[in-house]
Amino acid sequence: MRRWGYHYNQSVHALNSIAHYLRLGEADANDALDALETVRGRIHELDGGVRALRKEMHAMTDKIIVER
Repeated sequence: MRRWGYHYNQSVHALNSIAHYLRLGEADANDALDALETVRGRIHELDGGVRALRKEMHAMTDKIIVER
């Protein structure tokens, strides 16, 4: 679970970096879109892992873990 949290944190950090460089005028819209697509893909991969982890936890505990 720590690994998933770490990767989500890194994704948020990447989004903040994109916003920072846009504010400074050191990146243009195309740069931002490319970076956003990369972050989106990584978050999508993480979501698959999180869903699998929830399923495993449910199987082990017989308790439903609510998705937000």
